[in-house]
Amino acid sequence: MSQADRFSSIRFPRRPAASPLPLGEAQTDATIAAMFALADDAQRTGGVRALTDRLASVVGCTPRAPTSMKQCVFNWVKSSRRKRLDPDGVERLDHPDSLLAQIAQSGGPIAIDCKKTATLALAMLQAVGCVPALAVIRAPGSDEWQHVLALWLYDRSSEAEPFDPQETHAPGLWPAGAIERAKLYIGGAP
Repeated sequence: MSQADRFSSIRFPRRPAASPLPLGEAQTDATIAAMFALADDAQRTGGVRALTDRLASVVGCTPRAPTSMKQCVFNWVKSSRRKRLDPDGVERLDHPDSLLAQIAQSGGPIAIDCKKTATLALAMLQAVGCVPALAVIRAPGSDEWQHVLALWLYDRSSEAEPFDPQETHAPGLWPAGAIERAKLYIGGAP
């Protein structure tokens, strides 16, 4: 059964669930595959698309015109989240519709980690016509990936740009600090 098949039957909103994942590089790849599956599923449920259409009408961006929506999506995700880490050794992922329900219920920002932030951003970027893309990054001296972020990829012929509403900089810039290695996942594959 593919990752997409495993997650496509999930109905949200629901509580986030911890999933046992393999260790090391296989764990990273499994987590990223699940993030892509959740973002893909969100394209079928309509909540993310309705939000991007609403953003377009309120802010004046052009729906499904990726370059017009770039800053709108970035600002909305950034203003809807505050940083929180998962417990050590546990990977928690939420469906974008569940995150949207939590944001609507709270009436303001919700505490989510970089995986949830990247999954929500990925789903919203897909809704406006971007190629689905994520990156994981590693700092010098570390043997583990420390951070995941969405990538702004207008089409497969364009250059992927960092799209990280968790950080303090604008889209298009890599997170502050030295990066030893980055691994890109375009369309779900490394």
